[in-house]
Order: sequence, then C-alpha cells, then structure tokens
Amino acid sequence: MLDLKIVMYHNADEIGKLQKIKDDFDKEMLEALQQVKYLSDSNTALQQELDKLKVAAQAVVDMVEIPEDNAEAALSLVEKLRRVPQGVLQYVSATTRQYVSHVLELVKSYWPHGPRIC
Repeated sequence: MLDLKIVMYHNADEIGKLQKIKDDFDKEMLEALQQVKYLSDSNTALQQELDKLKVAAQAVVDMVEIPEDNAEAALSLVEKLRRVPQGVLQYVSATTRQYVSHVLELVKSYWPHGPRIC
C-alpha cells in the first residue's frame, strides 16, 4: 500500500496532466454534442421549409398548363416550375387573341358595312 502512495506521489504531475486532458476532452465533447443538436434542429427546420416550398410550387404548377416537349419523359417539379412562365405567356397570348376576336366581332355586328373611304 505504501508503494502505491509513493508511485502516486512521484506521478502526481502526470496524473494532473491526464486529468486536465480528460477535462478538456469532456468540454470539447459537450460542445460537439451541442453543435450536433443545433445542426439536427436546423436540418429539421430546413426540411419543413422544403416541404412547404414543394407544396407551394406544386400549387403553382397545378394552376398553369405546362407545355411538355416530350410526353414520354415525366418532368420533375423543378422542371415544371421552370416552364410556368412559358405556360402563363401562352395563356395570356391565347386569351388576348380570343378577346380581340370577340371585340372585333362585336364591332362588326354594330357596324355591318364598315367605314366608307372615298
């Protein structure tokens, strides 16, 4: 028993150094675990936001008739979303043509002979 006390006394500095290394490691481990928890929470929040964006994007895509170049290949949501402006432009163009056509027909019905140019 006395030999053990002598060995501990001679190695007190080394034991102290090892205790400090252990304490430093414990502190680093705690910081790493806290960072992992923060990243996990952040990942969860980003995943929820991504899910909401997918739902909103799908709603926009469903409102617009998307022109498809190749009917065999299914388009992803991103590809469909990229084609939304083209679909809106086609819709506005077709609606404008129909509107102008109806207005011209209406004008013709009230003015059947047209203007006389001499």
